[in-house]
Amino acid sequence: MRETLILGVMASNVVAEAILVVASVVAASILGAAIIGQLLSLAIEFSDIVEAGSATAKSHIEIVYVVYDKGSGSVEVYAKNVGLASIVLEELTVYFGNLTIGDIYAVKIGNLYAEDLENPNSVWEPGETLVLKLNATAGLESPYVVKIVAGKAVAEKLFASPLPG
Repeated sequence: MRETLILGVMASNVVAEAILVVASVVAASILGAAIIGQLLSLAIEFSDIVEAGSATAKSHIEIVYVVYDKGSGSVEVYAKNVGLASIVLEELTVYFGNLTIGDIYAVKIGNLYAEDLENPNSVWEPGETLVLKLNATAGLESPYVVKIVAGKAVAEKLFASPLPG
């Protein structure tokens, strides 16, 4: 009888150890899955940040020269697409004014005319220069502000009228 009692205690110890081993494996699996899930979401988030930065780096505009006729209010902005991505002209929006007054001009609302000097079409390719023509308020005092926005690309220039000479 004593042998059966010892075997019964040993068997219950083995069963208890087996249950603990199974519970440990299940807990470790759950913990591992949670950690891997978090690592994957972190990798996806990092990838999105890099992709957004890459798109911004591909879109870049430079304002080369600006002419403003104070008497008539006509403005010509020479701008170059120095980025790696093409820009649809319909996306162009220009802000022109001085530090206190300004207006927004856009191709899609019809108060901005974009002339493509190299390849006249509706797409502003990398390396191309545009002449943006608009009729602003006449008689604005300097300094003047020009800001071009096209998708993720933004260019801004502050300038004063040339000295009479």
